[in-house]
Amino acid sequence: SGDIFEGFKAPGKLTITQGGKHDTANNRCSFDQSCSRETHLGETLLSMWQTARRGESSYQLHSLRVVQTQLNSRHLAEWVMLQKTLDLFKTVPGGIEVRNAPSPFLPWDIEIHLSGSPKTKWQKVQLKSASWKRGRRLGFVETNKRVGKQKVPYQEGDFDFLLVSPPQNDAAFCGVHSRQRPTGIILKERW
Repeated sequence: SGDIFEGFKAPGKLTITQGGKHDTANNRCSFDQSCSRETHLGETLLSMWQTARRGESSYQLHSLRVVQTQLNSRHLAEWVMLQKTLDLFKTVPGGIEVRNAPSPFLPWDIEIHLSGSPKTKWQKVQLKSASWKRGRRLGFVETNKRVGKQKVPYQEGDFDFLLVSPPQNDAAFCGVHSRQRPTGIILKERW
């Protein structure tokens, strides 16, 4: 039930890693349908939501729009890029089907294939947002993936397509001396 999460030091933040201090038999949940109702992750989250909805918990429920505005700038840029990508794919004649990667830990974000072509292979797409870096004249794209706590380069075959947005940040770019700024770029023009 939700009360096992109440004793954490930082309210609103829950991080459980395999083998970590909160990874105990009492706290462990599962998606496995054969586990008990009390330890099934879906049942636990549903119970927490129902308790919060009744106002019987310290947890608060927010609309999706409110939650989206609470993303940090990096995650918000990723979310905006995904929305723009979905809008772009809607313009393809015949349509493109899009689905999320099976896990957020994979080196690609979404999978695509042509609508009405069930025999075609799903293509893996990695979405990246470029950014301006202080003292550099060109946009920068991070080309590493995170494996555990380390960043390592992508490997061939990690994804089929790399889709990169224009730089989405202004702060570092504004710090570039005017003689180093790329010409013809309007700061407010992004998407």
